[in-house]
Amino acid sequence: MNHDRCQGASLSVQGPPGPAPAQPPEPARQGVRIELRPRCSLSPQGARCFFAVTCVIILGTSAIVALSGAWPALIFAVLELLAIRWALQLSLDRGQDREVIEITEDEVHVAVSVGATRSSTSFTRHWAQVRLQPADSRLHPSRLLIESHGRHCELGAFLTEEERCQLATRLKRLIGRTCESPSLPFPPRKECPDVHRDRHSAHHAP
Repeated sequence: MNHDRCQGASLSVQGPPGPAPAQPPEPARQGVRIELRPRCSLSPQGARCFFAVTCVIILGTSAIVALSGAWPALIFAVLELLAIRWALQLSLDRGQDREVIEITEDEVHVAVSVGATRSSTSFTRHWAQVRLQPADSRLHPSRLLIESHGRHCELGAFLTEEERCQLATRLKRLIGRTCESPSLPFPPRKECPDVHRDRHSAHHAP
């Protein structure tokens, strides 16, 4: 009588001795992962090329003006280039910012990376809720918050209003309201290939 079982990582097959079947890997912690990042189409190589071309144009023009006797133009040109370089570096650094939201059956974990600053916040999913706080005026954006037991974490401050509303709708569907835990869209669980291979061999064993 043949007996096999994938769950629990045990397998027993009658037949000639052979190498033990490989144990199925430990299932990974399943959940939903959402990563937010600012829109930044400028790459480091593109920034270098832009700055090099800008230096040639500004310094070349300033040198011609300085030769006519207006030498302070070179000082202003250098200050202008320093300001442009600072703005490019700020844009590149901002493009590295990240907000990662991980939602599992029991927990909502938010990791925020802004420049050299790293922070993380965890909420119990059953008690967490998502709230889109309307703006006080047209000049201020709305605020997307995850709240639980007096604590909150703001998300997507760099998103547009439309993107923030779409994210709020998705998070509400995944997290639910307080005391709710909607089912998460987990991928289908894969079967254990080693068990099926040994089962096939067992049927052909003498």
